[in-house]
Formats: sequence, structure tokens, C-alpha cells
Amino acid sequence: MGIDRRETVAFGNGFNDVQMLEWSGLGVAIGGAVPQILAVADVVARPVEEDGVALILEELIDRGLIG
Repeated sequence: MGIDRRETVAFGNGFNDVQMLEWSGLGVAIGGAVPQILAVADVVARPVEEDGVALILEELIDRGLIG
């Protein structure tokens, strides 16, 4: 699709997400994630119950980085 990995955002919280967060341009751990995710994430979002993903996306939109 011609999308550079530096232009991607990935969200994860489990062991199976480590490689995805390492690969993406911005790796976001969801609050409550396993330690391995927290170790590779660029940013830690609030938990899902606190709308963590939405808050990160809103911030990226407000900063003109996505959208």
C-alpha cells in the first residue's frame, strides 16, 4: 500500500502485540498492558475503560499528526 512504517500508529496490551509496537512509527501501550509492552512502547495511554485510545487519537489529531 506504500505506507511507510513511520506513518503508522499501533495500540497494544498483550504479549502478541510486542512486535507490532516495535515495528510501528508510534507504539502505544494501553494502560494495564503486560510489562513487555510497556518496555517497547513509545507512549502509554490510559486504560480502555478511561477511553485511552480515543484520547491518544484526539491528541494526534489536535497536533495535526493524523487526520
